[in-house]
Amino acid sequence: MISQDEPTGYAYVEVCYQCTNSYPQTIEANIWIKQKINCAIALTSPNATSKFENYNFPTSGSEHESVSYNVGSSHAATSYTTPTTMFNNVNFGDCSGFTTCILMAPDCAAAYSGSGYAAMDTTTFAITIRQDIADGYTEDLCVKCTNLAGSTTTSGSWTIKQKRNCATALSVKGSPHPN
Repeated sequence: MISQDEPTGYAYVEVCYQCTNSYPQTIEANIWIKQKINCAIALTSPNATSKFENYNFPTSGSEHESVSYNVGSSHAATSYTTPTTMFNNVNFGDCSGFTTCILMAPDCAAAYSGSGYAAMDTTTFAITIRQDIADGYTEDLCVKCTNLAGSTTTSGSWTIKQKRNCATALSVKGSPHPN
């Protein structure tokens, strides 16, 4: 008997079977059996097989996505346009892709209630971030994606940053120096 209760599944196993009918005839063959991972836990630790991918690590600083100031455009597309650009889902063949992705608070426990600088498209799950804030900003958040079976994967403390408007960064505030 072959086990079907391995939550993490198992690779193909070769099995030889033999059948004998009412005539004196015996049939033997080899078959391969594979148990798929339980998709309800496929994305959950310790069975997690997906990981946040494609961080845009800068040479200095901690932001994962950064844009320059642009007064003409309120939102900039990020390099995270679909869940597959955010997470490496090695169980896609068994469990399909993500059915929902949302932005959350940095601790990944509460809903995103930040400044509204980040947004996620409800259909494509593409992330856009504000780029028209003259003083710039930095904000932490979490990305959470779920598969059809309800298993989730998250990446917390993801940081977005918009650089300040360099045209006004060195403007004089108050009265000039008397010298």
